[in-house]
Amino acid sequence: MPIVWFAIVAAFIAVVLTIFRERSLRRWSLGEPREEAMEFASYSAKPHPLSANSFLLWISLTLIIISVALFFLIDRAVPCVVILITGILSYFLYDLAGSSVRTNIAVMPDGLYFEAAKGDKRPFFIPFSDVKKIEETTTGFYIELKPLKFANRLPLKCRKTEEIIAKIEGIWRAGARVERSL
Repeated sequence: MPIVWFAIVAAFIAVVLTIFRERSLRRWSLGEPREEAMEFASYSAKPHPLSANSFLLWISLTLIIISVALFFLIDRAVPCVVILITGILSYFLYDLAGSSVRTNIAVMPDGLYFEAAKGDKRPFFIPFSDVKKIEETTTGFYIELKPLKFANRLPLKCRKTEEIIAKIEGIWRAGARVERSL
């Protein structure tokens, strides 16, 4: 029984934090694509900051809450665990599907413009004033944002990391004051 409670609490915390992270990121979501973004070179990376499958998060949260209610009402672990595992699987489906969505990044004079390569082309724009630093990794780079509660690092995988960072540094040297660490 304690293992079931641990799984329920861990799943609930993971899903709720992911929902808060997605809500925090929505502040940079744009309704319409920016026409001037087409003038700038675009780089392919993944994942897109906002997943189109956010309904899976809500399904997952609902199933986890149902498993808690069933655990209290019928006091049997088997149906509770089955529903809990289904909720956890929907969370992982959200995560796996979201991490494979390619995005096109345009480095513009005032920020970074993201647009999903396929499917829901929700544009996403982060002004450089909201970027704290860019950190290079072995597979890509992180964009560290000004302190937000749940979404202050965006990991991106990209083959042209050095080219993107060089472009961003060129813009920062021209006027923005943002720290970069390697």
